[in-house]
Amino acid sequence: MITKRPRETRVGHTWTTRRGVLAGAVAVAAGALAGCSGDTSPGGEADVVRVDLNRKQAAASRALRDRYDATIARHPGLRSRLAPLRASVVAHAAALDPKPEPSPSPSPAAVRAAVPPDEPGALRALAQAERETAALRTGLLRLAEPEQARLYASLAAAGTTHAYLLREVPGTAERAGSGDPAGPAGRAGAGGGRKRDRATAAVRAALAAEHAAVYGYGVVGARAGKARAAQAREGYAAHRARRDALARTARDLGDEPVAAAPAYDLPFPVPDGAAAVRLAAYLEDRVAGVYSDLVRAADGPLRQEAAASLREAAVRSVRWRGSGVAFPGLAERAGGR
Repeated sequence: MITKRPRETRVGHTWTTRRGVLAGAVAVAAGALAGCSGDTSPGGEADVVRVDLNRKQAAASRALRDRYDATIARHPGLRSRLAPLRASVVAHAAALDPKPEPSPSPSPAAVRAAVPPDEPGALRALAQAERETAALRTGLLRLAEPEQARLYASLAAAGTTHAYLLREVPGTAERAGSGDPAGPAGRAGAGGGRKRDRATAAVRAALAAEHAAVYGYGVVGARAGKARAAQAREGYAAHRARRDALARTARDLGDEPVAAAPAYDLPFPVPDGAAAVRLAAYLEDRVAGVYSDLVRAADGPLRQEAAASLREAAVRSVRWRGSGVAFPGLAERAGGR
């Protein structure tokens, strides 16, 4: 890991029916949670709602799997490109609902008939489906309990990277990522007492990681070469903006922002462009991890902002590496890569 050095040194076809069903699930979950007695014990009302919400999200992932299968069946030439993304979607469904109950599947012929006849259109349709599912999971963050929110934020980030990979023309370096890095991350309440303390600690960790990322991107920019220079500058600017936003958030929480170290030890030597690319992807993966922890520790707008930062880091990692992971920010699920 990168450590402190001691001081002495909408286009195309859309799946509107699925989108409507998922949006309805958000509204139903909100109503159900509002009516809960607060019993979070196993089998309690809140636990039942959590399990039900996970099952609905697992069904959404299985629907995405069916879209991938239909697209591959209609456009076999896309199989190698889509297979890794499909595998991630299958892993998402299993994480959400390890023991799904049998349910009727849509007619394969009907699903396949909805696939656009041209490959670019089919890819745009899949990208749109991934974006819609990611957006709805982001909307669920306000309803989810801490660990559930962390998983949903990771799944939303994965969906965002899938959309990027589906829309990207291989060999190009399209700018990706969204959100306002310098936005008012700290305006949200972080709760009180122990909950606020947890959020404050997570903000400190995220700020420390951003300090390290800014330093690391200085090395990336010096070694990446002309072909990646603009991408390195974008990453450097994004992390500086996030760093500054987190410093404001820390102050809003009544904390003194963590200071940057004079220098940081790199996780491996960076003598050339290939190593610089590996370092950039490593930095983004590390930042994604601390933001997933901040999603778990915070609530309200601060949780949403942390999730946006997680999505952006995941997309930047994909841009550097050329491929994604099934669960961005969740090191314990690294086997889902």
